Amino acid sequence: MGDWDHLHDMYNEGYSADQIADAAACGYNPYEFDLDDLGYSSKEWEAVDSNFNSELSEVNPELKAIFDGLVDSAETFYKLTNRYLQIWGELGELYAEIKYGIKRHKPHTKGSDGKLGNDFIEIKTISPEKSKEEVKVKRAGNFNKLLIVKISSDFSFEGQLIARKDLPKGEGKHARASWAGKQTVITKPQTVITKSMTSSPEAKIYAALKSPTSLDPELQNKLGLSESDFTRAVNELSQSQKIKRSLEDNKKWVRNTK
Repeated sequence: MGDWDHLHDMYNEGYSADQIADAAACGYNPYEFDLDDLGYSSKEWEAVDSNFNSELSEVNPELKAIFDGLVDSAETFYKLTNRYLQIWGELGELYAEIKYGIKRHKPHTKGSDGKLGNDFIEIKTISPEKSKEEVKVKRAGNFNKLLIVKISSDFSFEGQLIARKDLPKGEGKHARASWAGKQTVITKPQTVITKSMTSSPEAKIYAALKSPTSLDPELQNKLGLSESDFTRAVNELSQSQKIKRSLEDNKKWVRNTK
């Protein structure tokens, strides 16, 4: 299977653009296997409502690593000093780039922060320091969708995408958008996978074994795992009988769905 074949399969099987975007970010389809089998409770899932069509783009693993490092550093700094690092805007835009596939403009570009397909996106971040969960945007901005990124006090991230036409009307230079008062097109929440589920080595390997696959350095590198994490996860999956050798080729492995 090619690197993007699973995305085409998801499209043909009727998955939503949101779900395909999540699969593009993960590198596999996280919706096609039961995470309870991997020891994750469905109670850990989070319901997210959205109304965007995401561009299918591969997440740069180095950028993802930098983002995770910045979040960890900001959290550690706060625990040590009781002060927040003032990098909320950059964290919000990095999250938007990684989670939604938004292509950011060059620095200092006016009007919007990036593009998602044919849409110009303005990104605003709500930090845990803000007393009100709302953002302010310029009405003169050249954007047709607003992405609000909310960072909670525990350094968890959420996003809400709002069409410009749904912003409050008015005559002032700025429009205000409230996190709690956001209106969406989709009324039924969509279940998505949390970061802890999709980032574990076991989940990545398990998802990659939809068809007989060699557990070799090529797969390890493709999944972005260290040799020690890869070996440990393979051993754990094998010992718990979640994966097995393929009947077609004894040198390859597949999921044990029995």
